[in-house]
Amino acid sequence: MAAGTVKALALNGPSAAFVSPGGGMVAFAEPAGTSFTIGAATIPNMAACAWIDETHVMSGGDAQNQPRVADVINGGFVVVAAKGQCGGRLPGGL
Repeated sequence: MAAGTVKALALNGPSAAFVSPGGGMVAFAEPAGTSFTIGAATIPNMAACAWIDETHVMSGGDAQNQPRVADVINGGFVVVAAKGQCGGRLPGGL
């Protein structure tokens, strides 16, 4: 297989951007929420920090903001009863 550019994405400056495991989407995390390329739902009030699989992202949390796991297709999320920050990619199927 030969190396080469498959897709390009222009950014207007520094950004917290996370590429999905399959490389099909990019999540852009900001304090106001997380948005995605390829027409996925925007998730307000969640700064994603890692992908779980091709359709789910997660955020860390503290005493004021609990961690969440979100579905990027429909924008729904569940709050996780935990505290902590992201530190890597979780394997799919968890």
